Amino acid sequence: MPASTVPADALTEYIFGRPEVDTVVYYESLTGEEPPALEDLCSLTRAKLFILPYRWTKKHAVSLQRSITSCQNMGIRVLVERLMEDNMEEASAKQVAQMAWSEYGDTSESQSDERPLGSVILDGFHMGCRPLNIPVAYYRTLRELTKTDPARSYLMTQTVICDGVLSDEILQEVDMVFVSTMIPSALGSKNWHECLRKMSARLPRNKWFYVGLGRIESEVVADAMRDIRPLALPNFGGAWFTWANGNETIKDLQGRVTGARSITAAG
Repeated sequence: MPASTVPADALTEYIFGRPEVDTVVYYESLTGEEPPALEDLCSLTRAKLFILPYRWTKKHAVSLQRSITSCQNMGIRVLVERLMEDNMEEASAKQVAQMAWSEYGDTSESQSDERPLGSVILDGFHMGCRPLNIPVAYYRTLRELTKTDPARSYLMTQTVICDGVLSDEILQEVDMVFVSTMIPSALGSKNWHECLRKMSARLPRNKWFYVGLGRIESEVVADAMRDIRPLALPNFGGAWFTWANGNETIKDLQGRVTGARSITAAG
């Protein structure tokens, strides 16, 4: 039976382990200032996964090299978001995938001085919810490239609007899906719950989805997680947050991550 036609309640028959990642932070710097060291965010929040914007990563590549290594030494995985144009042809998508791998994947076939982060190897690649019509060839090419480095386990992740269009082919290729940020008025609503059930039902086995809680007040984060938990979605991994330099303190982010984790850790 195709993944998209599996009833939501059928997934309760699956046996899922607890995901390695329970909280995710998309690090988006909205100011022109040098942002705080990534390693400070990693050490204080202990979020399990950080995603860095592509252009921002290139701009701050020198200062990021040490921070990324420090985060990885803490057991935290760091991914980079790769941008792509609308209506890209399959051949071009494959080229973008090859470029992303050459810049941030295994260095065996590329000179470190030609890479934005030198010899630092990231833990995977992220694609945002725009554009919507990404050729699946991009994901498949990246997946095949990651297999050339069997010593590491690379992640491929995707942000999606909850009711948005994302093909089953792409869902087969990615490891995690980040559902677009929840708005406060959706908390407890029937439409929001149904949207999450449909997303859960579409995901192949051993894939996880995370809910964006960036717009939820920090003191309500735990309540938002409690709202989802009774749905008993076996592939619900946790929460993801956008941290914008200048919009929120590290302490605020730490409180959000802790609030979300307190619910997922409860099982």
